[in-house]
Amino acid sequence: MQHQLQHQTPAAVSTPPSTTGEVPPKQVALAMERLSHAARLIADIRLGADRPLEALFVAAEPHKRSRPLDLSSKEDSSLRQHLQDLPLESSWTNLGC
Repeated sequence: MQHQLQHQTPAAVSTPPSTTGEVPPKQVALAMERLSHAARLIADIRLGADRPLEALFVAAEPHKRSRPLDLSSKEDSSLRQHLQDLPLESSWTNLGC
């Protein structure tokens, strides 16, 4: 009887091939594309954060006062748009994950 139990145990422990955790290539490609787009948005945000600092340095020069104000308002709206777009990229519900 023990001999039969020993032979049944390995068969009961093995997992069927469908539960190996493999993801279809189409889902992987879609996830990679979304990660790439999110990385571009993050890079845009980082660049946008540097530009107001540049505007502050330019504003320190008295003869260039109006240019930094225009630049900072444009950069502010651009940065806000990038920050609003970023949470849309983090929606993984469409990937089936």
